[in-house]
Amino acid sequence: MWYKEWLTVRHKLILMTAIYTLIGASVILIFGQYRSRFNEGLYDYWLSIASIATVFLGMLGGLDAFSDEVDKNTLSFLLTRPISRANIFRSKIWLYGLVMSFVFFFFNFLMLLLSHLTYQNTWTDLYNPPTIEFSSIFAANSLVLLGGWSGLTLSALVSIFTRSAMQTLFVTLVIAMVIFPVFFIINGLVFSSLVSIGVTRMGNLTSFLAMLIPEILLVGGLYRAGFVSFKRRVF
Repeated sequence: MWYKEWLTVRHKLILMTAIYTLIGASVILIFGQYRSRFNEGLYDYWLSIASIATVFLGMLGGLDAFSDEVDKNTLSFLLTRPISRANIFRSKIWLYGLVMSFVFFFFNFLMLLLSHLTYQNTWTDLYNPPTIEFSSIFAANSLVLLGGWSGLTLSALVSIFTRSAMQTLFVTLVIAMVIFPVFFIINGLVFSSLVSIGVTRMGNLTSFLAMLIPEILLVGGLYRAGFVSFKRRVF
């Protein structure tokens, strides 16, 4: 089952690699001339654009997860095999999610390295070199990747009830326009609350971890809803 899914995911792996490569190259060519220090360098531009791309790449993984299988009657055949529905669902979600995470972290590390190595050297930098706030980077990357997993679990959930990838895309985008802004607002309220109690430093890992909680709950809720729906749905 996992090998079957890999045959599908490997084609999307090529697309993921191409998109992240294009974003990285564009950031270097367009924004590279404006870099001054690490904190305002290529990495910030890269992460801002990659965060949007990762959400849509996550959605891509779930668009045809079940709807195309239903349309081609291959899902009915799979359900007659000695394979549990739980295993089918997990293989479709986790394989794509892990591949997406690996590709994102690979390009993220590459851009982090390039940003740190290519800042403009000045006499000030020699005595005051740029520093890397790993807690901030960890939290920012976690937020971006959770956005991708949110897109994946949402589109997979919708795919259970639709019959084509285009239907799934349309419904997913409509739902995303409602869900994601709400969670952005919740994250903002969480951070505002942390500021009000004195946790104001942006690099503070505790504050960022607290901001991750709403997204973790979102991904977990969507995954659970998809899992239960797939187990109970009559195809």
